[in-house]
Amino acid sequence: MSEPITDLFADLQAVLQPQYRLERELGRGGMGVVFRAVDLALDRRVAVKAAHPELAAQPTIAERFLAEARMLARIRHPNIVTVHNAGNVSGLLYYVMDEIPGESLRQRLNRDGLLDPADTQALMGDIAAALANGGQSIDRKFITSGVVKRTGKSRIFAMQWRFRWLPLTQYCKE
Repeated sequence: MSEPITDLFADLQAVLQPQYRLERELGRGGMGVVFRAVDLALDRRVAVKAAHPELAAQPTIAERFLAEARMLARIRHPNIVTVHNAGNVSGLLYYVMDEIPGESLRQRLNRDGLLDPADTQALMGDIAAALANGGQSIDRKFITSGVVKRTGKSRIFAMQWRFRWLPLTQYCKE
C-alpha cells in the first residue's frame, strides 16, 4: 500500500509498547501486514497482524478487521490460531495471535507446485476440521496464504470476510 512499511512498523511499535516488541515482517497482503513480535510480559513469540493505515481509516474495514479478531478469539481448536489481544489505537488496527512457524500453503505451492494426493487429503482434513469447529463463526473466504504447515498439522490463521469456495483439488496432482 502507499504507507511505507518502516512507518507502520515504527507506529505500531509505539502503540504496542511496553507489552510487545516487534521484530520483523513475516508477510503482507491486500489487507495488512503480519509481524513477528515478542510478548515481553509472558516471554513468548507472537504474531501481530496490522491493517494498512489507509484501510484502517475506513469504518467498514475497521469493523470487519476487529470482527475477524473476535471471531478467531472465540474459537478453540488445534488447527485454528489463538488470538490474544486486539485494538484500534491512534488509527492503527491490530491483533496479536500465536506465531506459527512454518510456511504457508501458498509458499509451498510456489516452491513445489501441485501437492500429491495424500498431502492434499491430509490438508483438506485439517482445514475441514477447523472449519467444522468454527461452526457459523467461520463463513468467510479460505485463502492459501492463511494456512501454515507446522509439525505435521495445518493451521488456519487469516480468515477473510468474503465467502468463496476454493477447491483445494486444483492444487493436487492427478
